[in-house]
Amino acid sequence: HIVDADGNALGLPPRERKAGADHGHDVPLTREDKERVAVIFILSFFVIFFWACFEQAGASLTVFADRQTDREIFGWTMPASWFQSVNAVAIVVFAPVFAWLWSRLGRVNLDPSTPVKMSLGFVFMAIGYLVIALGVRGVGPEMKVSMMWLISLYLLHTFGELCLSPIGLSAVSRLSPPKFASLMMGVWYLSSSAAN
Repeated sequence: HIVDADGNALGLPPRERKAGADHGHDVPLTREDKERVAVIFILSFFVIFFWACFEQAGASLTVFADRQTDREIFGWTMPASWFQSVNAVAIVVFAPVFAWLWSRLGRVNLDPSTPVKMSLGFVFMAIGYLVIALGVRGVGPEMKVSMMWLISLYLLHTFGELCLSPIGLSAVSRLSPPKFASLMMGVWYLSSSAAN
């Protein structure tokens, strides 16, 4: 017991743990819990491919911005690294739009399921690379293309991120057994690490 200067007890005495008491962390996983953990691992595996494509922004896409993108604006050359800010600005601008969209669709019972939303993320990713492929079709290595091609790719990839990342985090927190919630969130973030 901890006491004050007059000898009065501070706080409450510790509770006795009763044998056989259900304390949550001691309960074995049910079959449903195991299936949910399996779903988290499957989702985490597939998002590795999304993030591997997405993270080209800091690698091959920045090289493309530097070597094959016309970055001249009224005689001033924009640094290639500035294209990295397109994603950040687009997240701030479009995150409320996507949140409103999912909420609106939910109110009229048209909210897509989690797998559909995450699949849309992959679709936006693919369309983004299709756009840049169209932009460079028939262009030699010494020629430069409009920066709008690269900006369009980054916007589409951001839309994909908004369909996949927050939805995936929500799914992990919803599916995780309480005693493994932190561990499962770590598994989800490990997929980003593997992608990088």
